[in-house]
Amino acid sequence: MSRPSRPIGAVSHNSFLNAKVRASPESSRPPADKSFNVSNLDQTDESPTTLTKTPTYEYYGFTLYLTSFIAFVIYLLWAYLPDETLISLGISYFPNRYWAIAWPVWTLVLIAFIYAVFFSINLMNTAPIDSFNTITDDYANVGQSLSRLSGITDDFVPGLHDIPIGVVNACLYQDLRGPWDEDEDEDP
Repeated sequence: MSRPSRPIGAVSHNSFLNAKVRASPESSRPPADKSFNVSNLDQTDESPTTLTKTPTYEYYGFTLYLTSFIAFVIYLLWAYLPDETLISLGISYFPNRYWAIAWPVWTLVLIAFIYAVFFSINLMNTAPIDSFNTITDDYANVGQSLSRLSGITDDFVPGLHDIPIGVVNACLYQDLRGPWDEDEDEDP
């Protein structure tokens, strides 16, 4: 019996090239150029890539999944099996059953506490409602000149920008009618 020249499972680069040539639809037709050779494909940039290794994080994820599943099964067995069954299995040292309930409850309380702490930190870092910092900041995109917008048609949509607080107050709280508008109201 003859021994193979390379290890079983080892694949050479040329075997991929030959497989590509055999699998392509053009390979069923004879090539137009009689000088067509598989070795010519090695010199092009379109040569197929070799097999890539599976990233290690996939192995870590699968291992973490299996470990967490096994730990959960062990937790459930410890929590629900009677002491006599655990001792008969050779497990004589195990925590009190109180911890079967205490660990999950403490974990849920810890999660609720973390949410409360983050909410409190955000409230502490928020400026008061009467602070000038709530009106504008360094990143505001305030419109430079509103006088340019006077001669624009009705269907014009200006660029996105922040309206200065003075303009907002004038629109909301001041009577914007001029002396020319008073004459129109007095018509009988």
